[in-house]
Amino acid sequence: MNKIVHNIYLTIFFLTGIFITIFILDYGYEYYTTSLEQIPLKSQESPQFADLHNNLKPSGYLGHGFGIAGTLLMIVGVASYMIRKRVKKLHRFGFLKHWLELHIFFVPCSAYRAISYSIQT
Repeated sequence: MNKIVHNIYLTIFFLTGIFITIFILDYGYEYYTTSLEQIPLKSQESPQFADLHNNLKPSGYLGHGFGIAGTLLMIVGVASYMIRKRVKKLHRFGFLKHWLELHIFFVPCSAYRAISYSIQT
């Protein structure tokens, strides 16, 4: 991988992480900053907040998806790096440094997704 392609590779990782963080914070800010005691009250008062709660709660559509995505990112991030490091036939597939960068991107992202999943439990 030449230097230009490598910089594009890293930029895509960086921008993806920023985009996902902004999406989660923008979409769920009101929900994630509400205390657990106030969620039932706000859900009854505001249909928009009730929709947020139904989507972002850990058993909700997005909340459950965050948990699944976090788990998959953790497994893929750790397993791909470990397998690439130990299997000699895979040594021709890129530099180990680039696999480490992929691992470094996936693992913190997975932790962030898991936190987003479990924040209201």
